[in-house]
Amino acid sequence: MGPVGFCLAQEDEGPTVNLPGSQVLGILTDGVDSFYGMPYAESPAGRNRLKRPVKRTRPLGEFDATTIAPACPQGHFGAVKLDEPWHKRTLNVDNVDNADTNLARWDAANPVQTAEDCLTITVQRPAGTKAGDNLPVLFMLAGYSFVMGTPYRYNVTSFIKFGVEIEQPFVLVTANYRTGPWGFLPGDKMMKNGSSNLGLRDQRMSMEWASDNIAAFGGDPDKIVLWGHASGGVSVFDHLVISGGNATYKDKKLFRGAIMSSGSFLPAESINSKKCNEIYSKVAGALEYPMRHDLPFYKDSMEALRAAPYSDFVRAASSIRGALSAEAMRLVYVPRPDNDLIRHSHEVLLKDNMFVPVPMIFGTQEDEGTIFAQKQTSVNNTRRMIKYLRGHYFRNISNGRMEDFLKNYHTKAFHGSPYGTGSEFENWAGRKRLSSVLGDVFFTIPRRIAMSLIASSQPELPIWGYQAAYDYGNNATSAWGTAHGSFEAMVFETDDYMSSYATRTTRRYLLNFLYDLDPNKRHLELAAWPKWTVEEPRLLKFNKSGHSILLEGGGERGYTFMKRRLGMFRI
Repeated sequence: MGPVGFCLAQEDEGPTVNLPGSQVLGILTDGVDSFYGMPYAESPAGRNRLKRPVKRTRPLGEFDATTIAPACPQGHFGAVKLDEPWHKRTLNVDNVDNADTNLARWDAANPVQTAEDCLTITVQRPAGTKAGDNLPVLFMLAGYSFVMGTPYRYNVTSFIKFGVEIEQPFVLVTANYRTGPWGFLPGDKMMKNGSSNLGLRDQRMSMEWASDNIAAFGGDPDKIVLWGHASGGVSVFDHLVISGGNATYKDKKLFRGAIMSSGSFLPAESINSKKCNEIYSKVAGALEYPMRHDLPFYKDSMEALRAAPYSDFVRAASSIRGALSAEAMRLVYVPRPDNDLIRHSHEVLLKDNMFVPVPMIFGTQEDEGTIFAQKQTSVNNTRRMIKYLRGHYFRNISNGRMEDFLKNYHTKAFHGSPYGTGSEFENWAGRKRLSSVLGDVFFTIPRRIAMSLIASSQPELPIWGYQAAYDYGNNATSAWGTAHGSFEAMVFETDDYMSSYATRTTRRYLLNFLYDLDPNKRHLELAAWPKWTVEEPRLLKFNKSGHSILLEGGGERGYTFMKRRLGMFRI
């Protein structure tokens, strides 16, 4: 069927797909077939909590995939009394234990039902697609700081229909995976029980399901490209290096390209480090399982965590300070080296060529840090910034070294983020400086380090990079500039991006890459996007009404310092 044919299916036709021993009924809405909530693994609830996923092998039978399935438990926990004195100064609420922040309200516009039995996958395609069409597949990993995240937040209809309009139709796949303490609880006990990085294991199993089944939906299992935003981008990066760079399944690669937006390399302490064992002990201790008269005695804390009622597990996990509380990102539940799935620190794996050598796109927003620096009104000089960064993020760096690092960041608001706004938006002294630092240490510098290590290990491997800078002139968002999350909103044409130049051009680049593993192969009216190399580290800069080329310098801001001292910047 040609591209026009994808739009001709009638709204009342109810698409069906045949899988081995199964018939899956989907729903047709506004030119898109959707098949929601197909289980790819057995339930991870109850006694299977904190265990590796088990692949579902039983046929689905006659399966109704017309409604959205429950998302995995969302691991945000509001600000607590331990967040003092921040809550008194910035939140202005009476009940601190139930306090929330603007960051935590992001998902309020798209609430979904949640359940522990949540390991399901969703396939969406242009209406009229059928088995044998062999469309390329965009496999998207949702992100939200590894504490929340569900693919149901995205309105994918306009993106899928855009692909049809420009004669590049594609299949979109999204999957639920465990987040927060369900998917990334750290600690030596988790490692010894084989329960490390469970969220990544869920993701990998969902990719195997796609490899086995996507052809029946009209997709080509040999043309799968991974895409992730924020923690989804970190996840994509992890799938490049897990198992020492082995992404082979049934003698085939699970994916042939990778796109990482606003997230890639995230330096983290090993899962059995002192910090991680403290996190595990705090969660397990909060359960108080030896003292509970309504629970039997368990031989160890892992058994108790698995057997605890769901509400008790949530309460224990809530003993950790707010995952996205007012004063800091709580980067606690993240992928970590575990001597198994992630065998070494990420930079070691890249240096040793232990990663999947596929074409890649890396990108960051110009103002990644602004939304994470809204409430820290007392971080208004270098001394307090050192205390803040070491106390909340980087315990391995000394005061002196952190002071040396911060010398790379000007104290004048004119030079801070959101960039290009002069001295505006400095609501409190140091806000724009802190925004610059957070954007660099968690997004821009790790992205650049990863690209440098990959390009050094495999000089012939094609990789591309971008920086987005299209929002600082927009009155609705200028206080945050081109902020974290805006790339995702732009691709899915939400908020202020309806029919924007940035949306149209970026979608074309992404679909070029999906089809040809090169963003330049089609739509030659687009600006040429140069490859990124160590010798010429050139980025495509997405602007509001045109694109330009940005050459990354040798040591601007803190790049050189952080690259040489990565061990000090592990979370």
